[in-house]
Amino acid sequence: MWYIYYMDKAKLIKKVERAELRYTSSELPEYKKAKLKRKAIKAFQEACDWLWRQIVYKRANYKCEICGEDSTINAHHIITRKAYIIRWDIENGVCLCFLHHKYGIVSAHDGGEIFIRWLDKNYPKRADSLRKKLSQKKTWDIKAYKQLFKNLRKILNT
Repeated sequence: MWYIYYMDKAKLIKKVERAELRYTSSELPEYKKAKLKRKAIKAFQEACDWLWRQIVYKRANYKCEICGEDSTINAHHIITRKAYIIRWDIENGVCLCFLHHKYGIVSAHDGGEIFIRWLDKNYPKRADSLRKKLSQKKTWDIKAYKQLFKNLRKILNT
């Protein structure tokens, strides 16, 4: 399954650690620290995206949750990735083959209503739980990303 591990896990972790070390250096002027902090946050976001995706794949046994196809799988966010409060919530992910993710009658992007009905039928509590979590407030700072990164790594390794 070469397509799942397009980014080497060791490189990913090094990238995050390197980005964090750069912005915490006390020798830098404040304007450079701010820029490096933004880069560190971006590195944490990319790493968390990758870990979240791997967890969704693993939970679904590397198969489409609709048809059971095991090639060209995608991790789909049930509620948009733009909703940062639940972007990396494992409940917000479903593993789909390319057909059910982008195309077809039951596709998550084009099927809309049919996909929602499938989701409600197969995961009735998940949608309600996600809606409740959407109403919560959370501040995303470097510490929050760091903790999220640790939690996702722990989930993936269990």
